[in-house]
Amino acid sequence: MSQASLRRKILPHASKFIVRTLENLFITVGLLAVGFYFHRSDPLFFLGPFPWVILAPLVIALRYGFWQGLISNLLIIMGIFVIEPATILASVNAYIYMLGMVLTTFICGEFNDTSSYHLLRAQQLNSYARERLRNLTRSYYVVKLSHDRLEQSIATKPITLRKIFEELRAILAIDKGRVTGDSADRFINLLEQYCYITRAGFFKIEDNKIAAEPVAYVGEKFSIKNDDILVMQALSNKAANYFSINQLEAQQFTDYLVVAPMRTSDGNNLALLVIKDMSFWSLNNEVLQILYALLSYFADEVWSTRIAHEFLLRYQDCPLGFASAFYKLRRLQIETGIDSVLIIFVINKSEEKYHLLLEAVEKEQRSLDFRWVHETDDSILLLVLKPFFSTELINYYVDKYEKKYAKNNIVLFSQLITNENPINLTTQVLQEIHGN
Repeated sequence: MSQASLRRKILPHASKFIVRTLENLFITVGLLAVGFYFHRSDPLFFLGPFPWVILAPLVIALRYGFWQGLISNLLIIMGIFVIEPATILASVNAYIYMLGMVLTTFICGEFNDTSSYHLLRAQQLNSYARERLRNLTRSYYVVKLSHDRLEQSIATKPITLRKIFEELRAILAIDKGRVTGDSADRFINLLEQYCYITRAGFFKIEDNKIAAEPVAYVGEKFSIKNDDILVMQALSNKAANYFSINQLEAQQFTDYLVVAPMRTSDGNNLALLVIKDMSFWSLNNEVLQILYALLSYFADEVWSTRIAHEFLLRYQDCPLGFASAFYKLRRLQIETGIDSVLIIFVINKSEEKYHLLLEAVEKEQRSLDFRWVHETDDSILLLVLKPFFSTELINYYVDKYEKKYAKNNIVLFSQLITNENPINLTTQVLQEIHGN
């Protein structure tokens, strides 16, 4: 790992720790100072109805966890021996006070850890669901775009978006998910056709740095200016989909008409499309939204191919969506412990109308599931990835479908998604099936 990437990973955590510690010091020392100023005879309220000073470590532990609460405890313990009058310390058991404060802080810290874990699980689930929804929305938008333009394009542009993206997937598979000259050229030609751009460049982003020269371009070649206002906005603003010249204020200047990031569903910028010239009538929200939809769709294809490349090399008949989802669900299980399962339906080819059986089983799966039909010499395997499928449901699900299809000799296998590499996991399951 390079020093730059290591620094990027460590610095945010270090700065967060420093901010939390400073906030901790401010709250704890502030409460000690208030007690000393207003109640000097007993600043820590040993003899009062309630020890108000221990609110500091309790609040800190609930907010930031036990270790920050322990720092607050240590500050109060030092304060006990520094500002509390010796006469009071002699009349009460300060050690019981300190022990109770530390134990209460521990309980609050444990509550923080538990609630943080459950919150992280909920966030991961929502993030995965949002990503699936975005992918689905983009896919349907591309289908709508292709359908709307099919009639007007059939004479002069007799090729559909589906065909173009099939070619792009094939190129990306060969290039291991990297944006190369072939895939970028094909894609920018698609944008030229559908968005009427006449001069533009496609600039890759690697390690948060923009390539100086375009990997593909339309019209006359040009270099990018990193200090251009539209370029800086495209890199810093994650909320907007594109940045155009008509969004600038009167005092701002740019050399470009539009700068659009090629951004994946989880917010990674893979490249920038920089447009210097396009048809005047095309510089409108509708065309720019089409531009962004195509960019996002291509970005997700690139990202999915990149993470699932080795799997697709091993199992070439596997759909890209299945392979990429396998890796995403594995990461979800490692980071949050959320269970998913791989179910395999084995349909013997000796059964009459086995294709109809396969179709019937496929129709009964959830829309959330990912399917892969893998064919061998004597059987057809339907592999189904089921996200968010708890261990309690697996036995019920397998028993239900084994009974339902018992007369058709359909055999079911199940495998929880673990931290095992998806290739190894799939190979083990397939070997087990063939062994039986």
